[in-house]
Amino acid sequence: MALKAAPPHPFIRARRHLGRQPRSYLVDTHPDIAAQYHPRYNTIELASLGTGSSMKVWWCHRAKDGRMHEWPATPAHRTSGRGCTICTGKRVQPGINDLATNHPDIAKDWHPDRNELSPDARA
Repeated sequence: MALKAAPPHPFIRARRHLGRQPRSYLVDTHPDIAAQYHPRYNTIELASLGTGSSMKVWWCHRAKDGRMHEWPATPAHRTSGRGCTICTGKRVQPGINDLATNHPDIAKDWHPDRNELSPDARA
């Protein structure tokens, strides 16, 4: 009767999982997105980042108005077509994409007591 091998320890299994190499690297497959990788806010090297990674990292780009936009997102979201959260209106940046800046005629009618947020906190 042959002895069965003991299953690997859970920590060893986890270490094996973390050590897997991605099938494709962001630098190789999406150089345009890799160029927006934030140079200061990230701790992982760009060269080791896979296209399908679910790790949130920081991105930056210069918008049409000349301002620098910075936002966190996963490489998987970026490679699936999602871009800057400020340019797409997903995140409000006062003075850039808020209601008071984009539609001052509507913002002047804003009731301060009946609305929880001010017009500069709404897109």
